[in-house]
Amino acid sequence: MYSDTQFIEIVKSRHAKRKIYSLFFFLVACGLFIYLHYFVSPKESAISNLLSLEYTLVEGNTLTENEASSIKSILRNSNIIFLNYGLVLGAAYFTVINILAYSVYLFFGSRKDRLLIKLHAGENA
Repeated sequence: MYSDTQFIEIVKSRHAKRKIYSLFFFLVACGLFIYLHYFVSPKESAISNLLSLEYTLVEGNTLTENEASSIKSILRNSNIIFLNYGLVLGAAYFTVINILAYSVYLFFGSRKDRLLIKLHAGENA
């Protein structure tokens, strides 16, 4: 078992490291958000395919059998791709929000530890 002073020293060292961990988690969450928002983009190629499809349909060009089958496959594949992409992206953003919440908890939390350290400092003064 620890004595009271040893326990207080352990609490002080953990309390001092909380702000550093909070900053680390905050930076990780911000980096993940930037990565997800700007660099994860298979949507560009799919959107360009859909724009070419829209150009074909809006202009009223006649479609051959091969073009019609390719349009059907583009629409079917884009629906599947975007459904899976949306689910994964939503889960990733949810993870980023959880990391940010934990970072805020680490930065502002630990009221009991602060009170214990203050009480011990008041007794020893």
